Amino acid sequence: MTSRRGWLCPFVGIVFLLCVTPVVEGLLEWVQNCTDVDVTTTRSDLVYWTSPTVTTDQANGFTLTRDNLPGRYYYETTTVTYTATDDVDTIMCAFDVIVIDNGSPTITSCPGDMTETPVSGQNQAVVSWTSPVSSATQVSSTKNSGDLFDVGRTTVKYTFMNDAVKDSFCTFDVFVNEPAATTLETITCPADIEVVLPIGVDSTPVTWDDPVYPTNIGSVTLTCGRTKGDKFFVGINTITCVAYFESTKARMCSFDVVVTETPDDENPSILNCPANINTYVANTETGAIVTWDRVTITDNTLTNLNLVGTHTNGDFYNIGTYDVLYTGTDDAGNMATCTFRITVQVDDLLPVVDCPQPLVVRVRADETTGFVTWVEPTATDNSGPVTPVMTTSIVNGADLTAAGTPMTVSYTATDRFGNVNQCDFTVDVVVDERPSYTGCPANMVVDAEQGVNYANVTWVEPFATDDLDVNLLRLTKSHEPGQDLDVGVYIVEYTATDEATNVATCTFTVTVRDRQNPVIGPCPTAITLNLAQSQTSAEVTWTNPTGTDNSGATPIITSDQPQGSYTAGDYTVIVTATDPSGNEDTCTFSIRINPYVPDNSIPTWGNCPSSTTINTDSGVGTAFYTWTVPESSDDRGVVTHFNSHDSPFDFPIGPTVVVYRATDAAGNVGECTFTITVTDNQAPVWTQNTGCGTTVTHYVLPERTDSVEVIITDPVATDNSGIAPTITAMQDNSATPDMFPVGSTPITYTAMDGSSNAVSNCIITVDVIRVVATSTWSPQGSITFTRIRGTASGSITSAGSAQLLNELTSDMDKFFRQTSVGAQFVGVSGLTHQINGLNTVVTFQLYFTRNGRHTSRDIMNAFNSALSTTNSFSTDNVVVANSFSLNVREFKLTTRLIRLDAVTNPPFLNNYNIPGSNEFTALANRLDDEFDTAFLGSFSYLVSTVVDMRSGSIISDNILMFDGASLATEAQIMNQFNGKLSSDGEFRIGSGLYFDPINNTNNQELCPSDECLNDGTCTVDSTYTNVCTCLAGFSGATCATEGTTFELTSLAIALIAGGGGLLLLLLLIIFICCCVYCLQTPLHPVDQYPMKRPFNTFEDEGSVASSMDVFMLPRQRERSYLPALPPPAPPTLHLERERFPSAGPSFSPDGEVYVTGPNQVAIRPSSKRYSFY
Repeated sequence: MTSRRGWLCPFVGIVFLLCVTPVVEGLLEWVQNCTDVDVTTTRSDLVYWTSPTVTTDQANGFTLTRDNLPGRYYYETTTVTYTATDDVDTIMCAFDVIVIDNGSPTITSCPGDMTETPVSGQNQAVVSWTSPVSSATQVSSTKNSGDLFDVGRTTVKYTFMNDAVKDSFCTFDVFVNEPAATTLETITCPADIEVVLPIGVDSTPVTWDDPVYPTNIGSVTLTCGRTKGDKFFVGINTITCVAYFESTKARMCSFDVVVTETPDDENPSILNCPANINTYVANTETGAIVTWDRVTITDNTLTNLNLVGTHTNGDFYNIGTYDVLYTGTDDAGNMATCTFRITVQVDDLLPVVDCPQPLVVRVRADETTGFVTWVEPTATDNSGPVTPVMTTSIVNGADLTAAGTPMTVSYTATDRFGNVNQCDFTVDVVVDERPSYTGCPANMVVDAEQGVNYANVTWVEPFATDDLDVNLLRLTKSHEPGQDLDVGVYIVEYTATDEATNVATCTFTVTVRDRQNPVIGPCPTAITLNLAQSQTSAEVTWTNPTGTDNSGATPIITSDQPQGSYTAGDYTVIVTATDPSGNEDTCTFSIRINPYVPDNSIPTWGNCPSSTTINTDSGVGTAFYTWTVPESSDDRGVVTHFNSHDSPFDFPIGPTVVVYRATDAAGNVGECTFTITVTDNQAPVWTQNTGCGTTVTHYVLPERTDSVEVIITDPVATDNSGIAPTITAMQDNSATPDMFPVGSTPITYTAMDGSSNAVSNCIITVDVIRVVATSTWSPQGSITFTRIRGTASGSITSAGSAQLLNELTSDMDKFFRQTSVGAQFVGVSGLTHQINGLNTVVTFQLYFTRNGRHTSRDIMNAFNSALSTTNSFSTDNVVVANSFSLNVREFKLTTRLIRLDAVTNPPFLNNYNIPGSNEFTALANRLDDEFDTAFLGSFSYLVSTVVDMRSGSIISDNILMFDGASLATEAQIMNQFNGKLSSDGEFRIGSGLYFDPINNTNNQELCPSDECLNDGTCTVDSTYTNVCTCLAGFSGATCATEGTTFELTSLAIALIAGGGGLLLLLLLIIFICCCVYCLQTPLHPVDQYPMKRPFNTFEDEGSVASSMDVFMLPRQRERSYLPALPPPAPPTLHLERERFPSAGPSFSPDGEVYVTGPNQVAIRPSSKRYSFY
C-alpha cells in the first residue's frame, strides 16, 4: 500500500523552514502614514490618501478597520478613523477630510452604503433609499431608488449641476447578497430526442441541452455517458448523466436518442436516353448497324441499381421500325423507363441545292469585258454532306466578254446513294453608256448686297440623264443655289456617275463684285499751334482716321499733306480711304500755325478736392481714400503734369499733403493741394493663446503662510498701427507685485497704443493652493553649494545658518517653480546643511503633487538646465556642477498589456510612442494610477512614471521610484505586481487593464550599489537601462570579467571537487532525514491548520459517488520580514479498488478525480467501497 504521507515531504520541509525562522517581536503600533494632517478637497474631486500600516508581535496578527473609504466624493467635512486590533491591544488614529467650497452645488445629505438580500429563488433585489438633498438645479444618477439590483456590489453616483463651472457628486455602494439556498439536490435530463437519418446516411452527430440542476447550492460537477456531438447509429441510444453536488450527494437521470431511417420512395433516373434514330440505306441494301450513346442509371442511394434494355446497341437492324425500351430499378424496387424508336429505310430523296440568283455585271462604255464572281452553291441531303459540282466551262472569278446575251451556269449534286439534283442560273455582262446633263447654267456676275461683302446667289440646277435607271446615278455638286458667296470668283461644278463609273459634268462661274465705297472715320480736329520766340516752324503730327468697308477688308488711308514741319499759316489736309475694289471715301481737317506771342498766364486747376479727416480702416494702420482727380487747363496747352499721390491711395496715420502741379511751355506753374488726415480710433487686440483668460496654478505646502513669488509671462497684444502697444499689469491691491498669497489673485492687463487707445479686458488668474503632504510624493535631495546668498560656504556660521537656510528655501522654491518640473511642484522643506571643506552640502525634501510624475533624471535635468552658465541661481547661490542628486531607488518595470477594456491584443496607436500626445498621456495616466494603487504604502513607494511605449501589443516601461532607505527588492516588486493580477490578467477588478505576468527580466533596479563590480561606474542610458563603465583591466556587462586569467593546479582542482562532493553528501543526508521525519510523524494536531470539513466516505446503496474538499495549507508569512515562498505542491489523491465489482455508472470503469471549485475536488469511485490515500 502506498504511504499516505510520502507526498508531504517537500511540503513539510517548507513548513519546517517557516517554523524555525525567527520572528521579530514588537508591540501593536503604527509604522507609517498615520498622521493628523488633514486632507483638503472639494465636492467635485475624488479623495485619496495612503492607508496607514501596522506592526504587531502577536502570532495571530491584527485586524485593521476604517469607517470611511478613499477613492470617494465627500460633500462635508468628515473624520476618518483607523482602528487596529490584535489579541491584546487596540490603537486608533484619525484625520479630517476637509471640504472647501469651489462654487459647485452644495449637498446636505447623501445615503450611506446599504445591503439587501433577494427573496429565495431570485438573483435581484429591489433597493430603496431617501434621495440626497442639494442646491443643484439639475440632478442625474446612475440608478434610482426602487430599482432592481443584481447580486454583488453596485456603486450609485449622483451628479448635481447648476450654472456653476463645476459639478458636485455623491456616491454610495449597494451590496446584494446571494439568495439563501433552499433548493434540494435534483437533476432533470432533457426530453428524449428523435432523429431521422437522410437516405444513404448511416449515422449523424447529435447534441442536446445540458441537464438542469440547482445553481445556488454550491459547486456542481456534471458527467454524462456520451459527449455532445457524438455520432449515433440507427436504434435506441440511452444516455445517463450524473450530477455531483458540493453537499457530497449525487443524483442521476437518463434520456434516449432514437435514430430511425427515411424510407426510399424515390424512383431512379435514366441518363442519356436517346431521341428517335432514323438510318438510311441504298436500295440495294437490306439494313444497317445502328449505335447510340450509352444509357446509364442513377439514384439517391447509388446502391444495387439495375438497368435492362430490349435491344442491343451496335447490332445490325434490317429495314423496318424498332421500339427500344430500357428499364431501371433500385434496391427499394423503384423503377424508371426510357423508350425511343429506330427506323431503317431506303434513301430515294434528291439532294436540295441552294442555287444563286441570275447575275448581271455592268461595265463602262469604253470597256468590253467585266469581272464576274458568285457565291458557290451549297447542297444538303438526308444521307449526309453533299458538294455540288459545276458542269459548264464558265469560270467563277474571271473576266467575261459582253456577249449581248446571258450565259447559263450549271451545277449538279449527287448524294452517296446516287440521287442527283441540278442547279442552273444565268450570268450577263452588259455595257453601260455615259450619263449626260441638260440645262447647264451660263456664267454669272452678281453685285454684293448693300453694306456687306457677299451676295445671295441662286440658279436653276441642271438635270442628269442615263441609258439605265437615273435613280442609280451618284450625283455631286460644289455649291448650292441660294448660298451666300463672298466677293470673288467661284467655279460651280455638277457631276453624275453611273454604276459603271461613267462620269458626266456641268461647270459654270459665279462672280460677286464690290461696287460700294468704303466709309472713312472722322478726321482729326483742327490743329492750332503757337510758335515759340525762337521758332520759325512747328512740327505737326496727327493720327489718321480709320475706315471700314463692306468687304471686311481694312481700307488703305492716305493724305495729300505730309506730317512734318509747317511755317506760320493755314493749311487744309484731305484724307482718302480706298478699298480693295478701288472704291474711295474722303474727309478734311485744317492746320493753323500762329506766330510767336509772349505767354504770361499760369495753368489753372478745376475741381481741386478739399482737405478731409478719416479714420483708419479696420485692423490696419492706414486708410484707403479715393478722390476725383482734378483737371488742368492753359491758354496755350499744358506741357507737363506732376502729382504726389494717385487716387485711390492708402494713407498712413497722421496728415498727408497731396500736390498736383501743371507746367506750361513757358514754365508757368499752377498747383492744386489738399490734406488727408488719418486718425487711429482702434484699440489694440490681445493675441490668442498668450495667456488672457488662463489660470496659473501653483501648489504650496500646508504650513506655508507667506506669499509665493511667481514669474508671469505678460500676454501679447497687437495694434493696427503695426507698433507694439505698451502693456501694463494691475495686480490685486493686497498683493505685492509678483508675490501671490494662498488663494486666487487676478491680474488685469492693459494694452495702450500710440494714439492712447486702450484695452483692459485681459485677466490672468494666479491660484495658489495648499496641498497636504499625504496628497504629494516627496523625494529627498542634496546639493553642494560654494556660495549661499552671497556667503561663501566655508564661511557659514552656526549662528547665521538658520537665516541663510530660510532664505535658501525661498530661493529654491522660486527656482524650482521656473523649471520644466515646476507645473506640479509643491515646495521644498526640511533644509539641513553640512560643511564639507570649502563647500556646504544642503539636504532637503522636494514635494510634487501626485499628478507631477517625474523620474530622478527628469528632476535633476530640470534643475541643471535652469542654472545659469556660472552654475548659479538667485540670489547669488552658486552650486558645484552636477552636484544635485536625489536619495531614491528606482526600478524599471516593463509590462505588456494583453487586453485594454474590451479589446484583446489592443492595437498600438500611432501616437502611443510620442510622449506628451493625447493618446500617450491618457493611457500613461491610467497605468500610473493603477501602479499607485498597487504600491502605495508598500516599501516606501513614492511615484510611478511611464517613460516609453512600444508595440507588441502595448509594451510600456514604467519607472517606480522608492525612498532611498526602502528595502524593496526586485523579487518583492515582481510578486507585488503579479499578486494584483486576477486569473484573466486584470490588474484590479474594474480597471480594464490586463497584463501578462512579469518575470525577472521585466524588472530591473536602476543602478543599485552593487550593479557594477570591481569599482565600475553605473549610468542609466536613454532607454533607462543600466550601463557599466569598467576600470582598466575589467570588462563585461557588470565589469565582472578580469583581464588576467589564472590556471588552477591539479591539487586545487582536486580540493574543490572533493569539497563539492562532501557538500552534496551532506545535503542528501539532510533530505533523507526530513523524509523519514515526514513518514513517521503524523500531521497532528489537525486544528493547527483546520480544514473546512474532513474527508467523507459513503456506504449508502443509493449513492453513486462521493465528494471531498481539499484545502491547501495556507502560506504563512511573519509580517513582512520573510521572503515570499512559492505555494506548496497540490496533493495527489489515490483511489484503490478493494473487493467488489463496479456498482457505479457502467461508463466509468476506473476511479476519477474532478476539480469542482476553488481548492475543491470531487471523486467518482470505481467500486462501491473505497478508501483515500
